[in-house]
Amino acid sequence: MRKFSLGHPLVFSARLLELLGVRQFYTFLAPEWQQLPKAMHIAKGTILSGESYQKGVRDCRYYAAANAIRLATYIPITIGVKENPHWLTVSVLLLLTTFHVVSILAELYKGLLLWLAILGGRVDEDLKQIIPEPEPPVTKGIFCPYPFETDRFYLALGLEWFRKRVAKFVERLSGGPTRERASKIGLYNFVNDTIAAEKIHLIAAILGFCIVVPFFAEGKYWMAAYSSLLVLLDSYLAMLQRYHRTRVWLALRLPKQQ
Repeated sequence: MRKFSLGHPLVFSARLLELLGVRQFYTFLAPEWQQLPKAMHIAKGTILSGESYQKGVRDCRYYAAANAIRLATYIPITIGVKENPHWLTVSVLLLLTTFHVVSILAELYKGLLLWLAILGGRVDEDLKQIIPEPEPPVTKGIFCPYPFETDRFYLALGLEWFRKRVAKFVERLSGGPTRERASKIGLYNFVNDTIAAEKIHLIAAILGFCIVVPFFAEGKYWMAAYSSLLVLLDSYLAMLQRYHRTRVWLALRLPKQQ
């Protein structure tokens, strides 16, 4: 096992990001059992399980690339807002841009931790990741599927076609398909992931609509149309999470919303 000083470039860079508050952002978004140890702990010898390392690498690849792509979609809006910028468009654009930039920094931080772990021999393939028993999905509330949410309903909306394209997109960015949903615990955690993703995409759709309105009011119809496509994309991604849960509900034989 290789020893690292606190002045090693990887340790120093990761600790600098921790001081800048990136770890707080990371731990706010990630469940406690999925969080990687701090840089100093890995440097001193904390071991990661092979499962934890592989999941970390996969997630790091996907989320860094996905956030970078999303940032790129704001370039036309930034260009379109240069002339007579509306305060609402500028405010929302700055908010969204900041979120994605900090998200990329969080993935950079995770990447440094994973690099530190693999270079230092802190990854044990035989060590099993401890996953706490999650609570069963709540069968009441707005995140529980309603009776009308069936395969036929979502097929009519084109969600199955959309799901396959998104799955291929995720696999290309992350480096392969996930293998974490082959158990009841995996499905329970998947439900929690879909709820979190639905909230994020709904908020993004609402904020995106706040960009569309000023463009439309100012007669910038091409920019309004482009921004509307992003709102539609976020709306479909939010519906995709509900479609996922509808299928999980069927697999787990859970009751739908009454």
